[in-house]
Amino acid sequence: MTDKSNKTLLQWHEEFCSMQQHVRGLRPATIDSFRNTFRVFSKLTSEDLMPGMLTNALIIQFFTKLNTRERKVGVTVKSGIKTSTTSTYYSKLKPFFDYLVRQKIIEISPFDGIDKPKVSYEDVKYLKKEQVEKILTAIALNVDWKNDFIKSRNLAMIHILLFTGIRKGELLNLKVTDFDFNTGLVKVNGQTSKSKIDREVPINTRIIKIIKSYLADRKASNCPFFFVGERGERFTESGLKHLIEKIKDASNIRFHIHQFRHTFAMNMVNKGCDIARLQCLMGHKDIRQTSVYLRKMPSVIVRNTIELLDIDTLV
Repeated sequence: MTDKSNKTLLQWHEEFCSMQQHVRGLRPATIDSFRNTFRVFSKLTSEDLMPGMLTNALIIQFFTKLNTRERKVGVTVKSGIKTSTTSTYYSKLKPFFDYLVRQKIIEISPFDGIDKPKVSYEDVKYLKKEQVEKILTAIALNVDWKNDFIKSRNLAMIHILLFTGIRKGELLNLKVTDFDFNTGLVKVNGQTSKSKIDREVPINTRIIKIIKSYLADRKASNCPFFFVGERGERFTESGLKHLIEKIKDASNIRFHIHQFRHTFAMNMVNKGCDIARLQCLMGHKDIRQTSVYLRKMPSVIVRNTIELLDIDTLV
């Protein structure tokens, strides 16, 4: 057994991740994000850190390097990151250091006195209509898919993301039994959701036709998951990542998959969906998460509503 005083920070972090996964029941994707964040932290500070070396100065040094390091994006070299990215690193590292305090490995967290970065509402970026049209056109016409099955599956996946607002992990974990075409609802299992909330999301009738087209091309498979590969196996996260990159190239639109969720939310607000209903559809635990979309809504969207105001219509 390793003596507590001799454990490296990496060993403590693995123990922390094990506890988060097996005791708290956090999703594997969340555990991976903890590990990936810690990997970057070690790379920018020291890979041989011991708990006693943790200080405020070290944390400030890490965030300084994180915000100034150069990184390659395509063929372009960029420096700096979004405030939302900095905030994510903060959120993934702080629980680990709080864990070390609870375990009495360190007396105080190196994050004490360091406030979490405030995220700008500009970081919530949705896709404009013309961008969505280019993306859907690329899938339907521009990409030479291997066969009709792959094409119909990819169209179904992107339409579901765009018109239900579900998360990437929720999409990949959908099962055949989660769809009820009689009621026009899809069930999102809380066990596969970031929020751990079970919810049912209505599906647009036009989207149901696209989904049924995929089902008609889907080969008979014993796989319970809704989206499958050519051999009937479960469609994977790496497969989805590869698909998104292919669509980016074909559409010439730079986007990330979570923007489909933002796009859904912004358009629901634009169509008059109240914030409480949108919270349920999005699976947000805190309505403040949902209210971001109200603050981000462009003023041009409410122009028609503003024009309806008149002295005679005031309540």
